[in-house]
Amino acid sequence: MAAEPEGYLLSLALPKLNFNHEEWIKKFASGLKEDQDQYCWKLWGGDTVATTGPITISVTAVGLVKKGRLISRSTAKPGDFIYVSGTLGDAAAGLEVIKENFDRFKYKDLIKRYYLPQPRLKLAIELAELVTSMMDISDGLLGDLGHICKSSSVGAEIFANNIPISLALNNLFKTRSDYKKLKWIGGDDYELLFTLPYESEDKIDEISKRNGILLTKIGNITTSKKIKLLGADRKEIETEREGYRHF
Repeated sequence: MAAEPEGYLLSLALPKLNFNHEEWIKKFASGLKEDQDQYCWKLWGGDTVATTGPITISVTAVGLVKKGRLISRSTAKPGDFIYVSGTLGDAAAGLEVIKENFDRFKYKDLIKRYYLPQPRLKLAIELAELVTSMMDISDGLLGDLGHICKSSSVGAEIFANNIPISLALNNLFKTRSDYKKLKWIGGDDYELLFTLPYESEDKIDEISKRNGILLTKIGNITTSKKIKLLGADRKEIETEREGYRHF
């Protein structure tokens, strides 16, 4: 939503028995410090309790956005182009590599995208002047695009071949073609998904080069209130699901 991070609240529930609290907290705090230094935000407070169950971590992040610059998911317009940042499907593929016990060294880049996503905070702030709607991709491309379309009362056409993927994911596809759907249903990439009016498109290349982040047009917003995933022949591709469902 084009906000800058300010602080966060942290709640921890740590196992009561058979758990080295000091060692775990030392490592956890070290990771928190790296994130605080990188994103210039602070721990404001929270709560720590014991539990008879597994470790539970809950973070509430708080940010500020300049007046008039807040970008929502409810203002996409028919005719807008649909763009994404970076590459999609890596994090979901990384999870599959872990679950299926594939060669971790060979697919280390995919695993890293799953364990350590990089939020596009600076890019989002820069795009806020141009876009009509924007959100990050946490539940998968089709699932999160569905949130934008529902909130904006519009539809969308997405061209499957235009969805950007990494070299690492392309290598995985060579042996596991059934994973190709991950680029449109896989979550946890936290790349930006945004809609852009025609008159702003000429500024995208400059922003992409300045930030060193790929920005790719993958489709357009329509009036149909339906999301269509299209192949190279413009025939609609049937999908099993529309992204991660929380419940």
